[in-house]
Amino acid sequence: MRSAGARLARAATSKSIAAIAANVVGSVALVSTDELVPVNVLAQLRENSAVKFARSVEFHGC
Repeated sequence: MRSAGARLARAATSKSIAAIAANVVGSVALVSTDELVPVNVLAQLRENSAVKFARSVEFHGC
């Protein structure tokens, strides 16, 4: 069984993201940026014990 974070990362539409987020205990934040988030920024996020999952994802054709 995939983790909630893995399912969220694989979601392709905002509707499916909302459906998955509704089943996740806690909070979910999706952030849009103009450029890819650098690896060191993701590493800093992961160092925070409150952050369970941080990943850079590109969506094409949305």
